[in-house]
Amino acid sequence: MIASDLNSASDGGWHWRSAWSLRLTVLMAASILLLAAMSVWIGRSVETMRVEGDWLAHTERVRLQITRVMQLLTDAETAGRGFALTKDEQFLEPYRVAKPQLPAEVATLRNLVADNLTQSAFASELDTLVQLRMSRVDDLILRTRDKEFDATHPYTRGLGNATMEAARSVAAQMQAEERRLLDVRHQRSLGAARNVGIARWVTGALSIFLLLFIAFSAARHGVRLRRADRILITTLRSVGDAVIATDPAGAVWFMNEVATQMTGWTEESARGRPLTEVFHIVNEYSRQPVESPVEKVLREGSIVGLANHTGLIARDGTERPIEDSAAPIIDEGKLIGVVLVFRDATSERQSQRLLEESERRFRAAVDAVQGIVWTNSAQGEMRGEQPGWEALTGQRREDYQGFGWAQAVHPDDAQGTTDAWLTAVREHRTFVYEHRVRRVDGQWRHFAVRAIPLLDAHGNTREWVGVHVDVTEQRAIESALRDVDARKDVFLATLSHELRNPLAPIRNAALILGKPGLDAEALERSRAIIVRQVRHMASLLDDLLDVSRITRGVFTLKKEIVQLQSLLMEAAQTVRPLADAKRHTINTQWPDEPIFINADPVRIVQIVTNLLTNAAKYTDPEGQITLGAEPVDGGVTFFVRDTGIGLARDVLNEVFDMFSQVEPNQERSEGGLGIGLALAKGLVELHGGHIEAHSAGLGSGSEFRVYLPGIPVGARVVPDNETDSAQTAVAREQRRVLIADDNRDGAETLAMLLNAVGHTVYVTHTGTEAFELAAQKRPDVAVLDIGMPGLNGYEVARRIRGEDWGKHIVLIAVTGWGQVGDKNNAYDAGFNHHLTKPFDAEVLANIVAPAGSGAD
Repeated sequence: MIASDLNSASDGGWHWRSAWSLRLTVLMAASILLLAAMSVWIGRSVETMRVEGDWLAHTERVRLQITRVMQLLTDAETAGRGFALTKDEQFLEPYRVAKPQLPAEVATLRNLVADNLTQSAFASELDTLVQLRMSRVDDLILRTRDKEFDATHPYTRGLGNATMEAARSVAAQMQAEERRLLDVRHQRSLGAARNVGIARWVTGALSIFLLLFIAFSAARHGVRLRRADRILITTLRSVGDAVIATDPAGAVWFMNEVATQMTGWTEESARGRPLTEVFHIVNEYSRQPVESPVEKVLREGSIVGLANHTGLIARDGTERPIEDSAAPIIDEGKLIGVVLVFRDATSERQSQRLLEESERRFRAAVDAVQGIVWTNSAQGEMRGEQPGWEALTGQRREDYQGFGWAQAVHPDDAQGTTDAWLTAVREHRTFVYEHRVRRVDGQWRHFAVRAIPLLDAHGNTREWVGVHVDVTEQRAIESALRDVDARKDVFLATLSHELRNPLAPIRNAALILGKPGLDAEALERSRAIIVRQVRHMASLLDDLLDVSRITRGVFTLKKEIVQLQSLLMEAAQTVRPLADAKRHTINTQWPDEPIFINADPVRIVQIVTNLLTNAAKYTDPEGQITLGAEPVDGGVTFFVRDTGIGLARDVLNEVFDMFSQVEPNQERSEGGLGIGLALAKGLVELHGGHIEAHSAGLGSGSEFRVYLPGIPVGARVVPDNETDSAQTAVAREQRRVLIADDNRDGAETLAMLLNAVGHTVYVTHTGTEAFELAAQKRPDVAVLDIGMPGLNGYEVARRIRGEDWGKHIVLIAVTGWGQVGDKNNAYDAGFNHHLTKPFDAEVLANIVAPAGSGAD
C-alpha cells in the first residue's frame, strides 16, 4: 500500500514528502531533547522542595528548642528568687521541674545546630551561661535554707542579672540566625515550587502539541502511518509523562508505556475500552468520582485541566495523585478524538504538603510568641502591611508607615526610642529596648522590644524583624517584689532593734540582782522589769508566728459567744500603761445594752490592743483616743479614733501591708515591727469581717473601723458569771515534776519557780537521762524539751508511753517551734500539752496542778 502510494505520487509530491519528513524528524528530535531537559528540571526542583522542606522543619525545631531552654531557665531563676524572698518551698516547684531537664534540653539544642558553625558556637556559649546561672540559683537556695541569705546577697542587688541578660542575648542571636535561614529556605522552596509548575505546563503543552500533530498527520494521509507518523508515535511512547488517546466515542486507541504502568492496563487490553474504565479517577478528599475528561472535552471543545486533588485508581487498586490536562484532536474543524497527558504527582504533593505544614508551623511559632511581630526596611522604616502592629495600636497603615509608629509610643519614651533605634540601624546591631506603647483600648502598656537585622550574602541589612512583648504585669510583679524586699530589709533592721531593746533592761536588771545588800524595793523593781520585757519579746514573736499562720492558711480560731464590751475594756487596760506614759485620755463609747459576738475572745482583744497601741504611738502627748462600738444591720462594728498625726489618702490601704510603717522618720518612730495592722486585718478577715482606715489627711487624726458579722440565729449566750466560774482556778497541791532541757539556765530557773510553789522537781539535760530518771522517780508531770541530745523529746515521750507506769504521766512539750505541724507532732508522740518558748510560768503552773491535765 505504502509503495503504491509512493509510485502514484508526483515527483514534486515526493520531494515535498521528503522535505516534510526531514523537518518533522528535526522537530521530533528537538522535542525529545526539550522533554528530557524538562524532566531533569522537574526532578531537581522536586528534590529542592523536599530538601528545603526538611530544612524548614529543622529550623523551626531549633527555634522551639531555644525557646524551651530559655523558658526552663527563666522558670528556675524566677522560682529561686521567689523562694529567697518568701522562704516558701512551694515557689521552688518550677525550679525542681527545670533543673533536671535543662542539661538534656541544652544537649538537644547543641546536637540540632552541630552542622552550623555559627549556631554551634552560640549554643556552646548558651550552655556555659545556663550552667553558671543555675549554679547561682542553687547557691541562693542553699543560702536561703541555711539562713545565710540576707538583703546584701549579690542576687538581690542585681549583680546576677548580667548572666541572665547574656543568656537572653545569645538566645536572641540564635533565633535571629534561624529566622534568617528560615526566610532563605522558604524562598528557595517557593522558587522550586514555581519551577515545577512552569515545567509541568510546558511539558504538558509540548506533549499535547505532538499528539495533535500525530492526529493531523493520520487524518491527512489516511489510517496507514507514514514514516514520519511512526516517528511521532515512537516519540510519544518515549515521553516521560503518561499519554492516552481516544476516538470520538471516548474509546482508547493509544497508550504509552508510562500510561500502562500508572493505570495497570496494557495497550492491547485497553484498546477499544471506554476511557472511564481504564482511566478511573476520584477526588482525593471526598472520594467521589471525578467527571470523565472525555465528556468535558466533548462538551467544551477545548483543552481542559483535570480537577484539583485528583487521584488515579489503577487496575490493581493502587492510588496515586495525578496532574495535567486533556485536549481535543481536531481535523478540518471536526473532533476526531481526545488526548490525555498526565503524570504521577506524588512527589510534588508531598513537597507541597511539607511546604504548607512548614508554613503552618512558622505561623504557629509566630503566634506562640507572647507579643507582636513586625518588620522594617533596611533603613529602619515600617513599610507595607503590619497586621500585628495595627491590631496592637489601632493605627492605620498610612499612620504607621515610615516612622509614624512612634506616634503610638509614650511621649516621654518616643525620642529615646527613636534615637536608640536609629543608632542600632546605623550600626547594624541587635536592638533591645523597653518603652510604653498605647494599646488599641487606650491603655499605656510596658513593652520589651527586640529587633535583629536580616543580612544578605554580602553582610548588608536586607530588612529588620522585631517583636514587642507586653511585660506590664511582669514589671508590676518585679516592682512589688522589690518593694517587699525593701520593706523586708526595714523589717529585719527593725526586728533587730526591737529585740535588742528589751535585752538591755533585762541584762541591767540581772546585774542589779547580783549586787549584795539589795533592798526589797530594788529587788521588786528588777523582777518587774525582767517580767515586763520578757513578755514584750514574747509578744513580738507571737505576732510574727500569727502572721505566718494566717498567711499560710493554718490559723485556727476558737470561737464562742462573748460580750464585746468586756473584751474592749480588757484591751484598753492592756494599753493603759502606754497611754498613761504619754498622758493620753482613752474615752469609751458604746450602748448600755450588752453587744454579743461569735468570736475568738483572745484574738478580738489582740485586734483592739493593736489598734489602741497604734493610736497611742502616733498621737502626740495629751492626745484623745476614743474606743467605741455599736450594732449595725446584720452585725457589729467597733472603732478606734485618735487625734494623732493622721494618714495621707494615698496610704490608707498600704498601712495594712506587711512591714509597713506609718511614719518612717526617726524622730516620729515609736518602735514596732510594722506588722500590727497587718495582723489585725488578717484576724478580722478570719472572723468574716473587714477593717477600714479613715483620715482627713496628715495632722487630722485617724480612725480604724472594724465590722464583724452578727451571731448566728439561736446561738446560746453564756452569761459572764458562768464563764468566769468555769475558768476559776482550783487549788493546787504538790506534784512530782521531771524537767528535761539541754538549756541548763532554762531548766534550772523553771525548777526554781516550781519549787517555790511546793512541787518536787527533778532536773536532767539529755533525753536518755530523762527516760531513765522517769523510770526511777515515776513523776506525775514531765516537762520535756524537744531538741535534746541523745533522744529528742518525741522519742522520750514515746518510750514513756510504752511503759505501764508511763500511761498516766502528764507530758508537756516545750520548744521554740510553734507551728500547727509542730503541735500535731507532739500530740502524735503522746504529749498532753505543747508550750512555745518563751511561755508564761502561770500557764505551766496551771497545767501542773491536778485540774490542769488534758491537751490544750
